Amino acid sequence: MSERFEEKLPDGGVRVTVKPAPELQVHGGSVDLTAEEYKAYRDWRNSHGGAIQTFLPQLDDVKRELLLSGLTPETWTEVFGGGPE
Repeated sequence: MSERFEEKLPDGGVRVTVKPAPELQVHGGSVDLTAEEYKAYRDWRNSHGGAIQTFLPQLDDVKRELLLSGLTPETWTEVFGGGPE
């Protein structure tokens, strides 16, 4: 299971860092969210299965995947051998 860390930013936003599941043996990454995006992120986390694109449609696929799994495009390729679809 992924680990998540949150850090308040000086501008009122939040940096969310996601470490992928340890068995994947890859590094994770971080996404800086505005206060409004962070609220939508929390709503998504509390939805227990809601589609992330419904809550954060303004984020690109790379940022949403990082929030979902902790995988960047580089680590996705390392684990699965190709980019996310």
